[in-house]
Amino acid sequence: MVFVCCNKSLAGLKSPVPIFQKKAIEMLYEYNLRGIMTVLFRQQFRFLTVFFLVCLCGALYISQIQKIYESHGSLLVKFGQNAVPDLDRNTNASNDYSQQHDEIIQSNVKILQSEGLLSEVVKKIGVTKLYPELAASASSPEVLTQNAQERAARDLKVWTDSKSNVIELSVRNKDPVVATEFATTLMDMFSIRQAEVYSSPHTNFLKQQIDDAKAQLDKSQEEFKGYKQELEISDLDEEMSQLLQEKRELSGLAFQSVSEAQKNLAKLESDRSLAAATYKPDSPVMQRLDQNISVARAEVKARQGDLNRGSGTASGLPQQLKKIDTRIAYLELNRSKYNDLKQRVTLDEDKYKYYVQRGEDARVSDMLNLENITRISVVDQPVVPAKPAPGRRKILALAFLMTAFLLGLCTALAFEMLDDTIAYPEQITAATGLPVLASFSKMKKAA
Repeated sequence: MVFVCCNKSLAGLKSPVPIFQKKAIEMLYEYNLRGIMTVLFRQQFRFLTVFFLVCLCGALYISQIQKIYESHGSLLVKFGQNAVPDLDRNTNASNDYSQQHDEIIQSNVKILQSEGLLSEVVKKIGVTKLYPELAASASSPEVLTQNAQERAARDLKVWTDSKSNVIELSVRNKDPVVATEFATTLMDMFSIRQAEVYSSPHTNFLKQQIDDAKAQLDKSQEEFKGYKQELEISDLDEEMSQLLQEKRELSGLAFQSVSEAQKNLAKLESDRSLAAATYKPDSPVMQRLDQNISVARAEVKARQGDLNRGSGTASGLPQQLKKIDTRIAYLELNRSKYNDLKQRVTLDEDKYKYYVQRGEDARVSDMLNLENITRISVVDQPVVPAKPAPGRRKILALAFLMTAFLLGLCTALAFEMLDDTIAYPEQITAATGLPVLASFSKMKKAA
């Protein structure tokens, strides 16, 4: 029977322990929940000391964090038919304008976050009122303004939804009144800046572009019209359809004439066969039938010859078909140039409509600016927040708790690994090769 004391060192064993077995004893730990709990109970003093020290530091740090107030506001960006009156715009222009929705929204977001606008807001409110701790520092006015502007950029948050025209913003500050004043001033100055940015100082330039586009359109239309007069057509595709239809009709008439002549010849030959049974070959009736048959054969031969060789009078079917084929070949030869001129007219027309639309937008925008009408409407006016923003107190508290537990656990594991006393029966078995039948805890001495 082997008796093991809890705090008995390996050096106290009577039989020497080989070095490799001693290392096995030192490294014999159970890396599971039972083993970790055992280590924590053995090193509970060190664990609790580190845990409470870290928690105390975290509590002191969190208590020093000042309360932050957040003021919210939102703006509605109006554009397209909601911003300007309907002035007989075409459908394509409206679609093109609506496709710029995301670009317009993001442009206004960039204006809200621009350094120039924030600098103007900081100057209007004052660095001393916005950030007293910065004003207390002995910095030059330029550096102080720059630091306040960077701080304001961090305190400002702007976001929007891709499916909405509303831009939302929030401003953080230690003083709720100052946060509200900051947000209100920013929204007011943004409306002014947005009107300046979207004003149209290039109205005259756009007017010149409209005149140039109109002149180019008139020139291309005149060239296209002259080329159609040269081809003696109003529309090439329509002309080709008419020629093909006429050719089909004339071809049908030509084959029909040959078929009628062949039918007439067959009837005359049938009549002669019937008359031969009654009349003599030299009778007047037979002679007249033979004469008619000769004429019919000559007619069939002539019509077939005209159809095959294309000969005949100027008003004949073959000649008309030949003229149609010549006309079709001529039009096909000039189709490429016709299509180029037609495409150029279409492009110049689209370009002209585009500049007309831009010019109309610029004109209406100038009218709105003259009347102090902007494309921005305030949806939610900033109000003084009654409660501080949620902030990071809860997150920091949770982070400090987790850090305290991990540092305490690491400390306990480190001291446990440096401890060479016997903690588990398995260590005795690994050292001596003998099974452990029983173990006894250390008993306090009697008084």
